[in-house]
Amino acid sequence: MVLKSADLGWPRFGQRGTIRAEMAVGCGRGRSSAGEWSTMMNSKAAMNSKAAWLVLGVVAGLVVGLNAAGLWPQVPLHAVATHGQDNFAICTAPMDGDVEAVFVLDDVTGDLKAVALNVQMRRFNTLFEYNVLQDLPAANTKNPHYRIVSGVANIRQNVTAGPLAHSVIYVAEVTSGQLVVYGVPWVANRANAPNQVRSPLVLLDRWQFRTTPVRN
Repeated sequence: MVLKSADLGWPRFGQRGTIRAEMAVGCGRGRSSAGEWSTMMNSKAAMNSKAAWLVLGVVAGLVVGLNAAGLWPQVPLHAVATHGQDNFAICTAPMDGDVEAVFVLDDVTGDLKAVALNVQMRRFNTLFEYNVLQDLPAANTKNPHYRIVSGVANIRQNVTAGPLAHSVIYVAEVTSGQLVVYGVPWVANRANAPNQVRSPLVLLDRWQFRTTPVRN
């Protein structure tokens, strides 16, 4: 069997325009298919984006709802303040979840004093006093320079030594390069107690942060 060009659909001589037209139609179909594919992909991406935003919205709503109901774990934030200038330094330290104490250090006398408010009476009802010269001797200088800062320490409570607050007081003497840390005697609900309380601070430890003293 012999096949002719007409049987194969090939154009005869002089029908080149027919080929170009059919090719153009074929290319047009290709562009149409590509456009449909791009539209479909954009629609899918948009659906994925909406789903992601929906999930984020649900999570955010859940967190807000748990916080409002008091079921979300709360992390307490404690802010302390410290300030110092010639012959004087002051800082604050939280005693418990209700009140903090303010500590004042006198460079001239070495007296470290503190007071805490009674939240019921609105008065200073708890007082602390301690002299740091016995723990931070500065024999090689006439003008000792003290610095004070508070810190947080969840110290294990000792029944014999007495309970301490979850704050400690660090005092450093610059010229001798010494630092000591004091615990603060404190019992739960002391901020509500009607009777005035006076207590000394408790020396916990010391550290020599400089081995060469500064003379002045």
